[in-house]
Amino acid sequence: MQIGKWFGASLLFVLLAALALMPWSACAQPCAEGCKCLTEAKAKELFGEGNYQMCTTAPCGEEKSPTGAMLLKYCFKAKCPEGCSCLTEERAKEMGYSPCSGQKISCGYDENKRPLYCFSAASPCPAECRCLTEEEAKKLGYDKFCQNQRMECGKDPRGYPKFCYQIPALACPKGCVCLSKEEALAKGLRDNCLDANGNPIVCGVIDAGKGLFRYCFKTLEPARCQYDYNLGKCVGQCSAGKKCQLNTIYRDPKTYEVTYAECHCK
Repeated sequence: MQIGKWFGASLLFVLLAALALMPWSACAQPCAEGCKCLTEAKAKELFGEGNYQMCTTAPCGEEKSPTGAMLLKYCFKAKCPEGCSCLTEERAKEMGYSPCSGQKISCGYDENKRPLYCFSAASPCPAECRCLTEEEAKKLGYDKFCQNQRMECGKDPRGYPKFCYQIPALACPKGCVCLSKEEALAKGLRDNCLDANGNPIVCGVIDAGKGLFRYCFKTLEPARCQYDYNLGKCVGQCSAGKKCQLNTIYRDPKTYEVTYAECHCK
């Protein structure tokens, strides 16, 4: 009986000693599919600050640091789904990105403690097309899919699909000119010409992917032909072939100042 107890204790001691002599990495658990075995510093470098999470709490390996210290490695994966980036809402807006899968997925905070979310770039539509939901397209009067194909190009914040719609080739109505916003501003034009639904008329494409278009702007009405009492002469514009000329004038008999004057295009 004593021999059996002694043998059992000896066997346990041998097993414990063998385990102690085994490399630590032999006991490490492999990472599941989609996860990578990394140190915390490497995870931050690979995925970005706040854009990763631990798959399991058990270590998966170890790595020697430049100072010689041994660092534990764990299984990490990106917080955002594949194809999405972890960005602030401001940065996503600048880049023209939309919420990943139409959902507001939190993925951490940046160095300034601003919240980060998962965003994805919409599939680009051809230059002559715009990425819109069916509701937006109907409101703008766009009734044709780009290249006659129902091409999905993203989702709006509600998760509704967006498609590439052909931008109608519209000519500006009389009294309007087709310009970019910058060109219109340089010419002092600020008012858009509107369609039947009250929307600004799009008359050209600069870069649909970035939302840059040409619109119909109202031209400035030329000053009508009239007498300028301060200048003492006729001013204003007339149609081609005619000039703004004095037609009638009355003066005060004593002061000889003009009391009434009328100019016509002749």
